[in-house]
Amino acid sequence: MKKIQIILVFIILTFICGCTKEKYIFKTYYLDEAFSIIPIVTIIDEEEKIMSLNIEKQLSEITNNLDNKFNVFKENSLISQINNNSGIREINVDEEFIYVLSSAIDISKKTEINKKSLYDVSIYSVWKEWQFHKNYYQYGNYANPPSNDIIKQKLPLVDYNNIIIDGNKKTVFLKEKEMMIDLGSIVKGYAADKLCEYLESININNCLIDVGGNIVTNGKNLGTKKNWKAGILMPYSYDTEIGYIITNGYKETFVTSGIYERYIVQKDMKTNEETIYHHILNPNTGYPEDNDLVSVTIITKNSMIADAYSTAIFLMGCKKGLEYVNNSDQIEAVFITKDKQIKLSNNLISRFVINEEINNFGYKL
Repeated sequence: MKKIQIILVFIILTFICGCTKEKYIFKTYYLDEAFSIIPIVTIIDEEEKIMSLNIEKQLSEITNNLDNKFNVFKENSLISQINNNSGIREINVDEEFIYVLSSAIDISKKTEINKKSLYDVSIYSVWKEWQFHKNYYQYGNYANPPSNDIIKQKLPLVDYNNIIIDGNKKTVFLKEKEMMIDLGSIVKGYAADKLCEYLESININNCLIDVGGNIVTNGKNLGTKKNWKAGILMPYSYDTEIGYIITNGYKETFVTSGIYERYIVQKDMKTNEETIYHHILNPNTGYPEDNDLVSVTIITKNSMIADAYSTAIFLMGCKKGLEYVNNSDQIEAVFITKDKQIKLSNNLISRFVINEEINNFGYKL
């Protein structure tokens, strides 16, 4: 339900270290399509070790299995079975499904403000009506938003408290008829975590993973003996960074929610005026959130929770979102506002290196 813009900076693909005779190479795996994207895994290690690996099938199996469970656009996926039986009957699931869904609900509880959550996977009941996946703006195709009446009709279905998980029976039941859930806002991060976990299990501890913009870095660039640099793109740009973050040398993830990646455009045929509706919906209104932010990038150890938090913290706006992050010991964040201000959480300031050229575009730190 969201996309991100982030670049992992590395230029040279093969290195000879000056102090040793070891030769390190990168190898990139483009996995089978899953979640409507192509997951990408890049590893770096000694050439002999990498050449002996045959892991592309195993990597794709991880994301394919998750896609079969969690892809709402697959008719026979596990989550589609749950949605198709809402208000009717419970559906048998496995422990992994319960873990991901329970994690989503936990974040819903942690992001409540005035008893209203800013993250709710049952927003799909409304999000589906916006048809962002079919009508996102490209090459001048216009689309109309759902009517106010439809949003009012569907909004009462948005309530994570009506998601019933039975851990003993291993079932999930949606209490209300026509209620639907979508875990796309959390499962791509979970997939990135699982790919990293698999690589660590075979002693590959230096890698870059990209699952639909959910970025995981682990270890360092062995060729330069330096930590990875995670560059954050300037909004609406494909090649200009606002700056980069020096990673911590361990597993770390970077996930961004922004208004510029997926949206629909409505055109008034009489006045030719255009109205843009981005895809980040407030679960309490059913409409795209209109606040002071263009994007939020979340930095933490766990890509699954980063995925979910990026949505919720975007909805808080810059001031409240920054306060929330600074009061957390789990996450850091970069905020970019509509007036081109760049705001960093307290513990990130020492690791962020700004691109001085962005002053030419009006951005200021």
